[in-house]
Amino acid sequence: MKYFVLPIILLLSISKNSTLFAKCKIPQLGEDQVTSFRREAISKFKERWTIQLNGPIGTYSVKATVYPPHQKKFLGLNRSAKTYSDHMILFPTINGEGLLENKVAKYFARHDYWVVIPTIDEINFKYDQQTTCQMDQMFRRVQQSAVTLFDKLVSISPNGRKFLIGASQGGIRTITSASIIPDLEAMWANVAGGDFPSVYARSNVDQIEEFRHRHMASLNLTNSDQYESYLRESLTFDPAQTCLKRNGRLAMVVALEDSSVPTYNQKFLEDACSPEQVRYLKSGHVRGVIDLWLKRRTVREFLENI
Repeated sequence: MKYFVLPIILLLSISKNSTLFAKCKIPQLGEDQVTSFRREAISKFKERWTIQLNGPIGTYSVKATVYPPHQKKFLGLNRSAKTYSDHMILFPTINGEGLLENKVAKYFARHDYWVVIPTIDEINFKYDQQTTCQMDQMFRRVQQSAVTLFDKLVSISPNGRKFLIGASQGGIRTITSASIIPDLEAMWANVAGGDFPSVYARSNVDQIEEFRHRHMASLNLTNSDQYESYLRESLTFDPAQTCLKRNGRLAMVVALEDSSVPTYNQKFLEDACSPEQVRYLKSGHVRGVIDLWLKRRTVREFLENI
């Protein structure tokens, strides 16, 4: 890929931003402390968990839709219920439970899994020279929430085996979280990208395009090449970097016609992570995401084949 050669004025700006960035407080794992935890029943097969955390960059909450394990009725008879399951899945999506997450969760719950789908309070981005710090801080929150939610699951299911699954941004969060969960067994990531400067500068997803335009305007940058170079200088969190320390077996799905998370970005992550299994789809982003539901049995078999 060719990179834009930055003018001297912009290079000076980047140098100044790097100094500011060095002063940013990025919490270490475990610095955010749980201040409250509440479980509420939504229905017979569904709960809502709300966890409040407080740390160096303020108070925030993690809300999760939780599907406890349950067995199907078979010939009109209930199978004997377990007091706990030996499987648990964290499904770290970007916006919590949607139709895909609902269907995937129900499937795994019927096969004796705890399924947890979190939503994390977003940082209120200021769109200034500190924004890159906030981007890093947000992914530290993602990692902290993964550890916190698994801690809560372990208290309920002491012998549970830990898995992570996700698609799109959820796949990115899955791989990022895998680096700080030492007893993770396996994870599955659909159409996840591995180079944030490229994703933020090149993706055509509406939310990312809006974020990019606002951030670029605050920095007086005029094109995506400049923005990518700026992020490459400033960001420190990236799933490709965390792969060096990842735990658990990994399967990836790569969409070969993706522009939302450009395919070359997914291939970059594949090269960094060396997954045990890869599926290539001749499709775009949406089909690649839905593949998590279409191949749910394949996903389950991979997670359990340890």
